[in-house]
Amino acid sequence: MMNDAAAHKPRKSLGGMTPLEYMLDVMNDDEADPSRRDRMAMAAAPFVHVRASDIAPGKKEQKQAAAEKAAGKFSPRGGPRLAVNND
Repeated sequence: MMNDAAAHKPRKSLGGMTPLEYMLDVMNDDEADPSRRDRMAMAAAPFVHVRASDIAPGKKEQKQAAAEKAAGKFSPRGGPRLAVNND
């Protein structure tokens, strides 16, 4: 079994690789430690896959949008101003 320094030592220099490319490279390396590959997969996932909440609005957002659309010019007005002018 390798020690921690050997396990985390990159096999090649990063060169022009972005951090995401490096994570994907380690993730796809069959010779890398499986736990390291798992960590790289978890770290890269947010940058590769889009969240479902970013694609379509949820129920709350749909309800809010429908309420704003329905309100339009028929929305309830605010109450009267209760101001006193002491001129």
